[in-house]
Amino acid sequence: MPKFMREPGLPVGHRHAIIPMLCIIGLATVLRLYGVGTRGWWYDEVLTLREILTDFHNISDPPLYWMLHFAFLKVFGYSLPHVRMLSVVAGVLNVIVMYFLGA
Repeated sequence: MPKFMREPGLPVGHRHAIIPMLCIIGLATVLRLYGVGTRGWWYDEVLTLREILTDFHNISDPPLYWMLHFAFLKVFGYSLPHVRMLSVVAGVLNVIVMYFLGA
């Protein structure tokens, strides 16, 4: 079948893999969310929150992570699960990207 006649979306060979892919993404999400707010603050989370709240004075890393985290916390609040949620979102997106890179 010519390429222009195919339906949009996943490549033809990968359409059968959508259910397993959704199961893997769901499992990755559940594993990352399990107990996200039950343990106490970790040292790096306290430092991250301190840097975000003190206007980024001691940041020597590229600022994209800090700006994303700052915006995320401004929208959702400064509680422990919210501080960890950006890492959860990044981890799940990483699983999706790795799937498509391997496809």
